[in-house]
Amino acid sequence: MNGNQKEDIPAVPSTAIREVVRTEVEPMPAWNDSAAEFYLVASIHCRHAAVISAFLGIVAVVGVFGAAVIAFDWYYFETTVDLIVLTGFAFFLIMGVLVHGAVLQGLQKQRPRYMRPFIIFHVCSLILEVVTALSAVGDLVSDQTQLVERSNQIAIDALMIIPPCICVQVAMLLSVIKCKSYLTKKCEYLARVEGVQP
Repeated sequence: MNGNQKEDIPAVPSTAIREVVRTEVEPMPAWNDSAAEFYLVASIHCRHAAVISAFLGIVAVVGVFGAAVIAFDWYYFETTVDLIVLTGFAFFLIMGVLVHGAVLQGLQKQRPRYMRPFIIFHVCSLILEVVTALSAVGDLVSDQTQLVERSNQIAIDALMIIPPCICVQVAMLLSVIKCKSYLTKKCEYLARVEGVQP
């Protein structure tokens, strides 16, 4: 054999290489839907908690809308003001129902991005509630008179109502954030499984 000539090496078919690679890849572990990381307080799955949060949010939005429409003094203001207030109430109702309904839609379609409006809505709502509670505390602290004025009574009522609302909203927000994480991990797992399959 001449030193300048190369030895003939038999070509390995590409299908054989694919088979070797495929056999060396470890099989994907099965998706564990009941993993402890997907449970809240070790008792309720984050999907169920998100569904409860969405329905509770829809009921709360409809309830606040109804209470606001009933409590507003419609005959005290001009028709233009009434129309503007009613438009604001209707906007609140529509946006609230859409935001909470998006969570249910996201769970049904397995799309974690549908949870974002809920998270943004409740974070903004929590900020507004904290600011309102702090201003109510400031109003009570700044007024040192013994007489209970109307503004003081409103501040006391706000401090009785807002902290429980904040606690409920934080629980709802945490459940939906955990559910968003669950859906993201599940979608990533399904994408990896589809990528491994021939």
